[in-house]
Amino acid sequence: MERHGRTDFLRFFIDDLPTAVAMFDREMRYLAASGRWIDDYSLPTPIKGLRHYDLFPEIPERWKELHRRALAGECFSAADERFDRADGVVQYVSWSLRPWRDASGEIGGIVIASEDVTKQKLSHEALRESEERFRALVFATSQVLWTTGPDGLVTKEKVHPTWLQFTGQTVAQAAGWGWLEAIHPDDRARVEPVWRRAVETKTLYVVDYRVRRCDGEYRWMAAKGVPLLYPDGKVREWIGANTDISDREFAIQALHEANQRKDEFLATLGHELRTPLATIQLAMDVMGNDSTINKKFQTLFSRMQRQVRHLTRVVEDIFQVSRMACGQIDLRKEKRDLNEMVALIEDSHKAQFEKKGIKLNVILADKALPISCDDVRITQAISNLLDNAAKYTDPGGTVDLTVSRQADEALVSVRDTGVGVRPEQIKWIFGLFNQMKNGSDRTHEGIGIGLALARKLIELHDGTIEAKSEGLGRGSEFMVRLPLAIP
Repeated sequence: MERHGRTDFLRFFIDDLPTAVAMFDREMRYLAASGRWIDDYSLPTPIKGLRHYDLFPEIPERWKELHRRALAGECFSAADERFDRADGVVQYVSWSLRPWRDASGEIGGIVIASEDVTKQKLSHEALRESEERFRALVFATSQVLWTTGPDGLVTKEKVHPTWLQFTGQTVAQAAGWGWLEAIHPDDRARVEPVWRRAVETKTLYVVDYRVRRCDGEYRWMAAKGVPLLYPDGKVREWIGANTDISDREFAIQALHEANQRKDEFLATLGHELRTPLATIQLAMDVMGNDSTINKKFQTLFSRMQRQVRHLTRVVEDIFQVSRMACGQIDLRKEKRDLNEMVALIEDSHKAQFEKKGIKLNVILADKALPISCDDVRITQAISNLLDNAAKYTDPGGTVDLTVSRQADEALVSVRDTGVGVRPEQIKWIFGLFNQMKNGSDRTHEGIGIGLALARKLIELHDGTIEAKSEGLGRGSEFMVRLPLAIP
């Protein structure tokens, strides 16, 4: 009875073991198995007396050889071994194998203890594959990686190989703050405080700077770093990447230089043309008052006067644009009533619209709208919008010029029934030398400066300008917003 009790106790003990354990006789028949063993290998119960090799005919011969050697007295163990089961399931197991002896000391069989580590193994493999993909991605994108300790210092263990490969620094040279030596001297004073501030505040580190490549050439890099945190919020380490943006920076620099040369050319062109045009204009004005000129030349003379005036306006616009680009525009601001200014603009444009057969409707605000402005510049901007509306509106069309108040702003709207604007052209409409293409064969006067000049003049007054159109043939609307003057 006592022996039977000990046997039951041993069976309960084995069943409750957290490890998969099985006991076999010399013929590899089951004597006992823990519940974990039954579950891990999906075995039937009761299992006692069943032969192990019958349940697992796929057991590899090398394992059977180890079983035979264990029955001869040897002990073995292995970790993370792959087991391809007959049902197609792949398991990874860590196991130990040893003989058990009876009361007389004879080997009665073997005991196998195993642990199913499939989840851990697959997780490790997934992590390894992810790291390989990451390394391949870094190689493919030419990223320069770097890591530091939580204090922002680069330890010798943290120096990344890609940084050493790119800069040519040694581990000792890059450690600590040595990596700054690879930064362009003109950028170091700007980069260091940005990095220190990111480390102190545990926030994203973003900065562009030049790094000396191993061949001595400085390359523009976009650096971005993030802190990796422990659950309690403390920084474990910093990890970052530098992306070579030299081609972009060089392109921006080339574009800036080209734009500067363009501004210089326009300034020179405007200056060189203004004086001779003024002389021609003066001479034609004098000739226009000469009654002795043959009448048959009057029509030709009038055309010449119109073309000279048009060319003079174009040159003046070019000159104004070039001056603004160079920051040479001085505004002479004073408080003016926008209603009065627009009324004067209407008066100066009446003849132009009547001659073309376009109806100009002007609606002023109910009350005065005081703005602080250079009235010459604002008049020029609104006049350019009216000229643009007249240019792209056919005879019989309508242009509405409306002045109103919206909150603390004065709003000027110029709406026409003209050719309209393609949706994709709206964002470019205020570009310099840009002319709207409406799909027709019509050509229009001008070289695409008027709207660009209007925008610059409005922005100089802290205002905004926007364009709207529902598409070709649907007309356009230009809206100017200017801050009202403080009483």
